Amino acid sequence: MKPSKIICVGDFVSRLLVDSSIPVDLVIIDNRTMRRMRQERESLRVKGENVFRVSNPAGTIQIAAWAALSEALGKPDSTLIVKGEEDLLTLAAIALAPRDALVVYGQPCEGMVAVRVNTAKKSEAAFLVSQMTRE
Repeated sequence: MKPSKIICVGDFVSRLLVDSSIPVDLVIIDNRTMRRMRQERESLRVKGENVFRVSNPAGTIQIAAWAALSEALGKPDSTLIVKGEEDLLTLAAIALAPRDALVVYGQPCEGMVAVRVNTAKKSEAAFLVSQMTRE
């Protein structure tokens, strides 16, 4: 079954899918791979009019990042560029994505993970987010 949306979290995975001509609806990047800044020539080319920029420090999910991700999901061919770290935004992507979306992210030194969004996955992501400390 074709996913309702494809969402990529992470520079390496996003580059891989985009370079493979897979139609990605939302790319979430921070211009770093395994916490190293990407060289300008290696950076993913940002396309389209729907480019969002947000700050999200490492180990957090900022309210502004959550809101920007939500807005980006409502627009076609969006890119969310994060100053800080995008890793935990995977949970937000799963929680916010429509059912049957595919959220793809990298597992460092392991490979790629693809999560088909369903009610159980959305609940699991929401539960994990609810366990985080609010400041």
